[in-house]
Amino acid sequence: MHTTDVLLVAIVTLAFATETAIGFGATLLTVALGSLLMPIDELLFAVVPLNLVLSACVALRDRAHIDWRLLFVRIAPAMALGFPLGVLAFARLPLPALQLAFGLFILVLGALELARMLRAPATERPLPRPLALGLLFIGGIVHGAFATGGPPVVYVCGRTSPDKRAFRGTLAALWIALNGALLAVYAAGSHLTAGSLRRSAWLAPGLLLGLVLGEVAHGKLPERTFRITVFAMLVLVGAVLAIRA
Repeated sequence: MHTTDVLLVAIVTLAFATETAIGFGATLLTVALGSLLMPIDELLFAVVPLNLVLSACVALRDRAHIDWRLLFVRIAPAMALGFPLGVLAFARLPLPALQLAFGLFILVLGALELARMLRAPATERPLPRPLALGLLFIGGIVHGAFATGGPPVVYVCGRTSPDKRAFRGTLAALWIALNGALLAVYAAGSHLTAGSLRRSAWLAPGLLLGLVLGEVAHGKLPERTFRITVFAMLVLVGAVLAIRA
C-alpha cells in the first residue's frame, strides 16, 4: 500500500465517521481532502461504492425513523429533475469552475443557516415550499456532478427534520437511491475499472472504522449540538473546496 493510500484510508475514516454521526459528509469530506492527493474523478469512482454500503448500514439501523413522505413526496421528485443535469455538467464543463461555484454556494448556504441558529436558536420555521423545492432541484444537480450528498438537500432536511435519527435515516435512504444511480452511470461509462475497485477495497477498512466511531458519536451528540455541527460542516467544506478551486 502506497503512502497516498494510507492517507486516503485516514481521510475515509474521518469522513465516514462524520456521515455516520450526522447523516452526511462522507463523499463531501473525502473529495475536499482527498483532492489534495489525487484527481476528484478517480476519488469518486472509488468512494461512491463504499458510500453506498455506508448508507445501507445507516438506513437499516434507522429504518423506523425514516420520513418516507418527506423523501418521496418532496425530496425525490425535485432532485430527480436536477440529477441528470449534474451528470451532464460533470462530463462537459471544466472541473475547476464547477468546484469553485459549488464551494462558494455551500459556504454561503451553511454560513447563513449557522448564523440564524446561533442568533435565534428557539426559532425553527420550515422553509417556504418554493424555496425548498428550488434548493432540492439544485441539490440534484450537485449530486449528479460531485456525488457529494447535495448540501442544499442537507440544508432543507436540517430545517424540516428536527429529530437527528429521522434526519440521518431519511438522508441515508436518499443517498442509496442517488448513489445507486451514479454507480449505474459510472458502469455505463466504463469508469468502474479493476483499478478503481482495488482502491475501493483498500479504503474499506476506513468504512468499517468510520461506521463504529460515527455510531458512538451519534449517540452522544445533543440535538442542538448535532444541528450546529451539520451547518458548521457545510461552512468548513465549502471553504476548503472554494480555496482548492
